[in-house]
Amino acid sequence: MRTKAGSRSPHLAATALLLLVVAVVLGGCGFDLSLSCGKNEGTGLEGLETYTDPTYGYSFSYPGDWELREGHSTEVNAGAASISDVSVFDPEGATDSSGSLIDVLQVSIYRLAVAVEEAVLPEFKPVLEGLMDDVARRSKGYETVEPLSKVKVGELKGYQVTCRFTMGETPVLSTFCFLFDDDIEYQLLMQAAEQNWEAEQQVFDAFVTSFTPGPKE
Repeated sequence: MRTKAGSRSPHLAATALLLLVVAVVLGGCGFDLSLSCGKNEGTGLEGLETYTDPTYGYSFSYPGDWELREGHSTEVNAGAASISDVSVFDPEGATDSSGSLIDVLQVSIYRLAVAVEEAVLPEFKPVLEGLMDDVARRSKGYETVEPLSKVKVGELKGYQVTCRFTMGETPVLSTFCFLFDDDIEYQLLMQAAEQNWEAEQQVFDAFVTSFTPGPKE
């Protein structure tokens, strides 16, 4: 698994949904949230800017001295292609052996085959876990740090996972949030070299806490 300037991580949840459509019968089970990504209080960071996607309308905050790249993606090797991508890199952050930037925030959105209702989400988890297992088998030094768990960002619900792997010889930590809004999936990524992980937490909190989905069509 790699996410850096010039490449992106494999997308997982769109494929999982297409498999799930066949297997899941919608039931009445609730989604009892045990975890929220980000914090409600302010982060205390200064110099934040707000990005709003001109086509899909989602928005988030990021440090003004970070480098923003719209349409930053490559060919996806698992799942459907994203319909929008934006990444923000720390130009003073860690690099791998090729000089590519590692510390990054990223939002990708996907148009799904069907609307994802809340009742589906508990059945969706094992499918995502199976796909993460497949990613682990194909990734150098992959290790799950925090297993897939329920998450809520604003009004959006889904799952998140934190993993460790290597880029070149650099240990990297990444948290993925898979959030669902009817037939739209938002994939939020927070990544940093392990040596910078704690230092970047305020930036990650500001990013996730400020994230707002686009308007419903």
